[in-house]
Amino acid sequence: MVQVPSIDEIFSTCIKLLINAKEYLYFPLKDLPLTSCTQNDGQARAKVILFLVEQLKYYNWDLGKDNSMLSLPSHVLDLILHEYNTTCEIAADNGLVSVLLDILSSFYLHPSKSDILPYFKYVIPMLLVVHNFL
Repeated sequence: MVQVPSIDEIFSTCIKLLINAKEYLYFPLKDLPLTSCTQNDGQARAKVILFLVEQLKYYNWDLGKDNSMLSLPSHVLDLILHEYNTTCEIAADNGLVSVLLDILSSFYLHPSKSDILPYFKYVIPMLLVVHNFL
């Protein structure tokens, strides 16, 4: 019998693929965590949220480089939080709001960037996640 890999292994591989992938793979790969949230009456939902929060928490981001990798966890978190109202508490307990506010406040503390359009790829999903808590 074939053993199914753990959620951690699946998501770790998913993130590695995304790091090296182009943006056109973002949407097919975002379906993996969303599908995991619906399996077995949502038993993996907390693990999915924790994994995505950890991706944001420990991502070494800098305004001087491409931060498009911040958009996928933010986008998927927004979809999960919007779809499943009970998940806001899990996300809040894992520090999601403070992580997002730290990233967003750092972005807004550096207004010297002349071309802000690339930053909307991750700023808008983060703002949508914060909106789920209002």
